[in-house]
Amino acid sequence: MAHNTMHLPSELIRDLIDVFESSNTPFRLIEEDKSKEECFDKLNLLAPFNSWSYIDWSKVVGQTTWEFDNWEEQSKSVNDCLSKLPKSGKVFVLWFNALKPVLEIEVAVFRLHAMDIFSECSDTWVYDCAGKFVLECHHDGKLSFYTPGAT
Repeated sequence: MAHNTMHLPSELIRDLIDVFESSNTPFRLIEEDKSKEECFDKLNLLAPFNSWSYIDWSKVVGQTTWEFDNWEEQSKSVNDCLSKLPKSGKVFVLWFNALKPVLEIEVAVFRLHAMDIFSECSDTWVYDCAGKFVLECHHDGKLSFYTPGAT
């Protein structure tokens, strides 16, 4: 009898799940296509996207962008960005690889594991469930952040 070799979406982020589970960190995976689409649709309402499926930062007012060339610079950029986040709330984490599940976690968990999260994919979006902020980590060495509605 042949075995099904198709992996669950959660297997695509197994290392990250292991980190969360080993530290008893609460998280929720959204793996159903319809629910994942709803998360991407909400992000599309919060940020203008270009034809390459990235945020079009030229159309965003008041964003902050950090550039980095290596892991050390990325880590510093992420730490600078984390200082702009609200103290509480939930966030959705979405990866360019749409086969991966959407991750829902507390802002505090994101603060602790941001570099682990960004290491899952070189193109990652994070947004506050209440629409308070959006950030994008882009494969070309940019981390951009903004608060929708702020000027």
